[in-house]
Amino acid sequence: MVDVHTLSRNHAGKRCFFLGTGPSLNCLDLSLLSAEIVWAANRAYLLFDRVSWRPSFYVIKDPRIVENSSDMIDLLMRRLPNTIFFFPDYIQDGRIASAPNACQYGELERTDNEYATFSFDVGQGVVRSHTVATVVLQLAVWMGFNPIILIGCDMSYQAEALRGQAEFSVTDGTDVDHFDSRYLDGGSWEVPDVEGMLSDLAMARQACDAHGVTILNATAGGNLEIFPRLSYTEFFRKR
Repeated sequence: MVDVHTLSRNHAGKRCFFLGTGPSLNCLDLSLLSAEIVWAANRAYLLFDRVSWRPSFYVIKDPRIVENSSDMIDLLMRRLPNTIFFFPDYIQDGRIASAPNACQYGELERTDNEYATFSFDVGQGVVRSHTVATVVLQLAVWMGFNPIILIGCDMSYQAEALRGQAEFSVTDGTDVDHFDSRYLDGGSWEVPDVEGMLSDLAMARQACDAHGVTILNATAGGNLEIFPRLSYTEFFRKR
């Protein structure tokens, strides 16, 4: 297992991309990321048959993802030994916890005064969030990445109309909230709290601005207006 304490500032000053899971990913030429450092999350593996590259880092914070995709995650961790997979320490799947490329982190509640909204010391823990995007940002900042570029972070969910329900299921390949219509097949899921997600991301921007960390949004469309936008292709014209 990878010790999270060893990762601090390992990539100081390098840029990275966070691959969200919104449907706007289908509008981008993802082959351009082949020479980039990419963070992926949750069921991003459904994208792997479309691209030749693989992410350097993979984050799963929702135990339902592990519950619904444990065999695939275990297979991925064995097939991608150079990818570091991050999990909160309350996920206790034995196969994951014992993998040499697994890295578990602790979670901090927002009531902790020292780490009220965004943790700059992942060795102490990651502040609990409504969205895996904010978890990725805390991990990436801890590792020294700057700037951090978001793609596929649409922040628009038809499933949010189900607010008030404890959970929902999609079993027939009709999911329109993600880049793959099969994304939510095979299990039950929490209804997304988009207001909470946007609040967490707004606090992340405030914290990162104060520490000189740049976060940019290169998502194709979508509803995330918290971070400055730049066209996805602009990043590759300037190299």
